[in-house]
Amino acid sequence: MRNTKLIKKKIIIREIVNKISLKELDAISYLVKNENFESILSNLNKKIIKKYLKTAVNYKDAYIFVLLKDNIIIGYALYFKRETDIFKKFSSLKFEIITDLILRFKTLVLFNIFLAVSKLDQLMNLKKKEKKNYVNLNLLAIKKEYQSKGYGKFLIESSVKKIKKKDAKINKIICEAPSKRVLKFYLKNNFDIIGKKLRLFRIFYILQKRI
Repeated sequence: MRNTKLIKKKIIIREIVNKISLKELDAISYLVKNENFESILSNLNKKIIKKYLKTAVNYKDAYIFVLLKDNIIIGYALYFKRETDIFKKFSSLKFEIITDLILRFKTLVLFNIFLAVSKLDQLMNLKKKEKKNYVNLNLLAIKKEYQSKGYGKFLIESSVKKIKKKDAKINKIICEAPSKRVLKFYLKNNFDIIGKKLRLFRIFYILQKRI
């Protein structure tokens, strides 16, 4: 087992509030493109990804945390208090996103966005998800060379502690696993499967962890 105390000595976790620097935008955009490649966001061009991140930073019910080692960002986590906000708050980017995907022939991504917005992707859910007092872990990534070393677990645990200090009512994290690799990570970190979401040619697992 990775020594958590050793990890704490070597890295810093920081929340980005109100303003995000160009350095932070570049680093997080890189992680979105290279490590979150199964997400809808990763299929957009970097300019739109950066606009998305800027919007999230200025939204009171979103939280962005970065993990730094030797002053270099090696990971990040993006949370929302309400899952529905992921689409509603970013409606201003809707035309730009659709245009970008059409011009680059990203038909499958457009179809998956339709499934998500219409909530048709939740038809497979067998268990009713509790909607109160949770935070949605929208995106999480650790740079490839630092994966499987305990940094992802440390990032989740540390960021959630900071969120709970702001809102003590939050008692669970909800997230999605788009692949078996990601599912294995969350199950290893004591998340439970509570449902599924339909995507074209694949299934996303919905997971929950009480905190």
